[in-house]
Amino acid sequence: DDEADTPRSRPVSFFSRNLSDHNGSRQGMPISLWGTAGSPEERRGRRLSVEREYDKTLSRYRSRSYEITNRFSDSIDSFRESATKRRLNCNLFYQVVNTKRFNFVVFTLIIANAALIGYEAHINMLESLDEFNSHRHGNHENSYERPSWLAVADVMFNIGFIVEFGFRLLAHEGHFCVAQEWRWNMFDAFMVGSSLVEIVLLISFNVGYIRVLRVLRVARSFRMIHLLKFTHLRNLRLMLRAVIGSAIPLLWAGVILMIVMFLFGVVFLNGIAQFVVDADSTTDALDVDLLVVFFCDLPQTLLTLFMSITGGVSWWDVIQLLINVWPGYAFVFVVYIMVTVLAALNIITGIFVNDAVQMARMDNEWKVQRDMEENKFHLQKLKELFREIDTSSTGTISLEEFTTQMEREEVRFLFSMIGLDVSDAVAFFKLLDVDGSVSLEIDEFVMGC
Repeated sequence: DDEADTPRSRPVSFFSRNLSDHNGSRQGMPISLWGTAGSPEERRGRRLSVEREYDKTLSRYRSRSYEITNRFSDSIDSFRESATKRRLNCNLFYQVVNTKRFNFVVFTLIIANAALIGYEAHINMLESLDEFNSHRHGNHENSYERPSWLAVADVMFNIGFIVEFGFRLLAHEGHFCVAQEWRWNMFDAFMVGSSLVEIVLLISFNVGYIRVLRVLRVARSFRMIHLLKFTHLRNLRLMLRAVIGSAIPLLWAGVILMIVMFLFGVVFLNGIAQFVVDADSTTDALDVDLLVVFFCDLPQTLLTLFMSITGGVSWWDVIQLLINVWPGYAFVFVVYIMVTVLAALNIITGIFVNDAVQMARMDNEWKVQRDMEENKFHLQKLKELFREIDTSSTGTISLEEFTTQMEREEVRFLFSMIGLDVSDAVAFFKLLDVDGSVSLEIDEFVMGC
């Protein structure tokens, strides 16, 4: 029994090792790992044995993590490489999509579509008011019918957007889904899907589909966001990006204002409720009627306080009523105006201005990043072009190989993709051959192009 209680017989728990320390630190390892019994040399040996076991386990863990990460990265790269490989070789579509005329047509189509949607909303409202007035005068006939030219225009615009989407899809092929602007492409795909649904509903028209059609037309107006893609409209893009980027700060600003208005609203409601209880039904009836307009309940009180700081109502009209209740509430209302207008709103405005400045800075960084991505893309295309021309796989291109391959339409198209129009193959080869060796290495080819 005495021997069973000695420290030597106590089991050493190897499961209490702290394997979460990825920096290899052993400070968190308890002393019970190597025990306390035995000579100093034995304790030191047990300690070194445990430390070696710990290092081996941690090394295996890190190796496994790196292996999984590398496999995942290789899978993504292989997917991108497979997706960006051109299979249809629709060279004509690629050349058309990258022209300024095509972008101008798309830009005009978006603006005209938005104008048509606005015009239709305008005449719908006018016709709805006329129909309501006719019903009020006893005429219950529905006289409004949607003009046929509007339906034709809707179909034509939808067909135009579908054709534009098809052109870009055929031009970029798999690169359409993995390029830097894949988010825009997915947005366009969603818009085209809604256009297809709208065309089907317009062709098989049913009265029950009117609400769905209106929703789809409103969704089609979101194509205006597509104007962000046009880089020559930098100021418009900056403003729209600033508005979109300030959505989250705007939400928190609304929360702060709601908290402030709630605190002051509760104060005003309690005071006005007591005033209404104590009011004389004959002498104070007018004041009570006016107070009910602005402070009938908590939601109306919050709306009144919000309109007082945003120009919806004159806060002098509100403060006159509060003076009749008690002058102290008028002073509290002035404090509310000072807190919200002079403090909270100015701070919120400053935050928005700071976000807009950051958006402008990010826009410049985005342009630099886009240029870097384009350079990387061109570099990759040049390497692929070099391997395409180097039919002998020697790592160099001879003059004969270059002139022979330049006669192929696929090679000329690859050169046109990077903005090079080679009319004289021999002269261009001599221009790239800076060392005069009558052969091009990959460095000379890439740097020269």
